[in-house]
Amino acid sequence: MRSSTSSSERTHCGSGFPWAVVVAACLVALVEVAVHLTPTRSLLGYGEGLGTYYEVRHTIEDKGAAEVSVLGESRGRESIVMPDLDKLSEGRLGREIYTANYSCPDAKSTDMLLVTREMMSARTKPKLVVYVISSRGLLGDDHSVQREEVFGVFPNEYGHGTAQKLASFSEYPLWQVRNALQRHYYTFRYRYRFRNVFASVPRHRAMLSPVQGEETTWQRYMPNRSLATNPISDAHIQDYVARLLDADGKYVMGQTRVEALREIVALCARNGVKLAFVAAPISDDLNRHLPAGTQERFREIVRNVANEGGVPFLTPEDLGLSFDRSDFREQSHLNRRGAEKVTKAVVDQVVVPALGPAGGGAVGQVPTSGGSTS
Repeated sequence: MRSSTSSSERTHCGSGFPWAVVVAACLVALVEVAVHLTPTRSLLGYGEGLGTYYEVRHTIEDKGAAEVSVLGESRGRESIVMPDLDKLSEGRLGREIYTANYSCPDAKSTDMLLVTREMMSARTKPKLVVYVISSRGLLGDDHSVQREEVFGVFPNEYGHGTAQKLASFSEYPLWQVRNALQRHYYTFRYRYRFRNVFASVPRHRAMLSPVQGEETTWQRYMPNRSLATNPISDAHIQDYVARLLDADGKYVMGQTRVEALREIVALCARNGVKLAFVAAPISDDLNRHLPAGTQERFREIVRNVANEGGVPFLTPEDLGLSFDRSDFREQSHLNRRGAEKVTKAVVDQVVVPALGPAGGGAVGQVPTSGGSTS
């Protein structure tokens, strides 16, 4: 039986000029040109998740490291109100100052080491690094290959082996291809921006970025939410804590994390950058559900590293701060009220002594001209 499609029709279907491919290529080229002509600042608000790590890397590459650079995990991100840090610092120092919060979601000290390396290789280095650290930043002992890919660094055998498994073609690992694309093609480099633009439309909320000196989303849109107004059950907190413990029910702060802290201290020292560790506040609701002695062990570890490197480690008590349930959005993170307390204390007792006219003030000492930090 003869086919219903003649040979001439079959030939015609396969012989036309691929206009669709040409049009698609032109559209991509037009978008690429438009993105290159767009101010970088408007492209970097990636939002949460892995995109924050890309935003940190690309912001440092584009602008250099901030004069006052904040490091940490989500607790560090929520502990500082960046517009307040900027305004208070400029008011006290009497000059303009560039501040940025490079804290990333679920970041461990090993991740902040990657950020520190990026800052120290930037065209401008920070003058002061404030690492707002908690026990969560020392939890575990593994490496996040996905985050290491962002910075193109695989410092251990495990990471190199995993990178080879991700090989895309020839002998080139996928992460090398990604990094090359990001350097040259902005549609790839800023892809998280485009994703989050569309994600933010249904919520009618502008994307905010502490990396760019803005408030966090929680600080802007739910500033008054607290454990006092929205209490969280003990069962919920117990379930949260259980996910942090190992198979033996222990809260493990690994040696890999501790060594990363030491390397951060050493990098800052070699580059003449001042560093201060600040313990992120956590709620009593969370603390009483952690294994006994977790906070004490965390503080001892960081204090030992700080003392070895001759840098300050300031707890909330050292800063003259106290917190209650009205200062926490939930068990782990401060709300805006709590963050405003920490921000003012950090400006008065860390930023001004480190960067003021004397340049060598005692970090942790309240200036006589400053207000109360309680």
